[in-house]
Parts: sequence; C-alpha cells; structure tokens
Amino acid sequence: MNATLLGAPKNGTISTYLLSFLLTSAPFLSPTVPTMPELWAVAGRRASLPCNLSEPDDSVTLILWYKGETKAPIYSLDARKGTLEKARHFPSTELGARANFVMSNDPPTLELNPVYAEDDGVYKCRTEFKRSRTLTQLVRLHVIVPVREVIIMDEHGQRLRDTIGPYDEGSHVSLICEAEGGKALSGATPELENSLKENVE
Repeated sequence: MNATLLGAPKNGTISTYLLSFLLTSAPFLSPTVPTMPELWAVAGRRASLPCNLSEPDDSVTLILWYKGETKAPIYSLDARKGTLEKARHFPSTELGARANFVMSNDPPTLELNPVYAEDDGVYKCRTEFKRSRTLTQLVRLHVIVPVREVIIMDEHGQRLRDTIGPYDEGSHVSLICEAEGGKALSGATPELENSLKENVE
C-alpha cells in the first residue's frame, strides 16, 4: 500500500495530516542503513546506550559520557585508583538516580530509567586506558513520545470510528489524521522495531 502526504502539520501541539492511500500491493522501499548506531526508546521506559570497552592487553581507567555538544560529562566512571569493578560512579545532577552504567551487560551500557523526551540526542562514550589511545564512540538515541489522542476523519471532516471500508484494490481513499501531543516518528523500519525490543523494557 502506497501513502502520500498531502497536508502539512499545524502550529502547536495539534498535528494534522491529509493522507492519501492508494490500495495496492506494491512493497515499500528499504531505507539506507545509518552510519551512526541508532536506538529508539519510549518515554517513561528504559533506554540502554552501549559502550564497547574491549581493548586487548589493557585496562580501562576512565569512562566519560557526554550528550550533544556539552563540555561537561553527564556520567563518569573513575577506575584510576583501582579496578573497573570497584570504580566510582558519578552521574550528573541532570540524570541523577535514573542513570547507571552496567558493566555486566555485553557490551556494557549506560542505562536511563526512566528515559525522558529531553534525553533525545547524540551521546558520546569516551574511554581512557592505561596505555592504549582513547576510544570514542557515538550513539544516536531517539525518544518516542506517544500521542495523547488520535482522531481519524474522512475528506469531509467527519470523525470516523472503529473500521472503514471495505474498499476494492486500486480504489482511492482520503483520510485526515489529527494527532494531539506526542512526538513525530520518522523512518519506521525493521531496525527500529528490533532496537525497541532490545533497548526498551
């Protein structure tokens, strides 16, 4: 089924779209695989941001997490005076008790529980070793905010409930979808679905 976006979102928290559906059996095209790892999490649940610490014949001394262009780390793990297992954890005041770095995961992950809408963004994990060069890894976190209400209307503005149709294949149907609140989600792919299963509890 092909869908064409004919309308444009209104200003404010109400987003209105006019969707034109052509009921055919044509498949959707596969999206381009992103170069930066991308994860999706639902607001109010948990997100797991991976950071690979593997380095042959060396040990980790310091792990620093940053968000966006911030200069100060949002989370740090200091093992300079002992082993990594006994390292001291320092979450920022912004994250507080909802952030924790879990070493037992493979790879280790920065857990945000619960995750908030404002946590959406690019994160950087910087790992320092005793002898090896510093390792920096990036990950993109998308936070999905569910809409509060969705209203479906026909082309005349009449609200529709339950099901519509039936329609013959090839027939043209125009619907208006009005969503209140939430955050738009683009690029719904199998990769997104797998990420939600793996990174959201």
